[in-house]
Amino acid sequence: MARVSTYVGIDVACAKGKRLPLCFVTYQGDQLVPLRIPVELRNRVPRGLGNAEIKSEHPFRRTADELADALLDIAGECGWSIQCVAIDAPAAHPEDGSRTCERALSKAGISCFYTPNRAQWLGVIDECRRYLNAGKPLSGMPNANRVWMLYGFEIFRALRASGLTVIETYPQAIVRCLLGDDCPSKLTKEGLAMQLGAVARATCWDPRLLEDALVRACAGQRHDRLDAFMAASVAALEPGRRTVYGKVDSDDDAIWVPKKIP
Repeated sequence: MARVSTYVGIDVACAKGKRLPLCFVTYQGDQLVPLRIPVELRNRVPRGLGNAEIKSEHPFRRTADELADALLDIAGECGWSIQCVAIDAPAAHPEDGSRTCERALSKAGISCFYTPNRAQWLGVIDECRRYLNAGKPLSGMPNANRVWMLYGFEIFRALRASGLTVIETYPQAIVRCLLGDDCPSKLTKEGLAMQLGAVARATCWDPRLLEDALVRACAGQRHDRLDAFMAASVAALEPGRRTVYGKVDSDDDAIWVPKKIP
């Protein structure tokens, strides 16, 4: 029996004990449908280790390898064939300077966290480790809002090593393509409703029905589930229906989003 072509979106998060927002999808006609993962398989997806993982010699490496194994197990046991994975996280740090794709986002008026380069990361990791080794509280750790990027780097590495096609995307840039400049924050009730509506229209859903489907298919809060589905929707696009911020020929310096509808 032929396997069902599926696509995966991942909204990277590493909070202690948090279930990773990830979403398998497939096309049913023109509609992009989130797929429910059986509980016993969903439980194979590793939960977040928290920011204290930065003390490890190779932060998040083992967890990312476990995630790659889990995705392949889920696909294999469900009869799915993963065609592409899109991840809401930086693919890699720049060797020096800053990433072209992030500069392109800024030029377009889309805010983002800039990814530290190699030397900056060494400083970030050293500062965090010295802070924690001094017995200070995790809640006050410097650079806490960047540690999740390290998990993202490892996920890209692990999935690619498993033979999967993996691209980077960014929900805020996706929403800009769908709504233009009128894209309020998803953290507000109005903004989340507008973003859900735009994504639903683009994937042939009624917004309420899409939200119900995401509850069954994806872990996380409402905005986490939507971000994972948005990422999956970019993975599911044919290459000719995507456009890029950054370098079109780079695996690590390209943020892919839908082409704007004329």
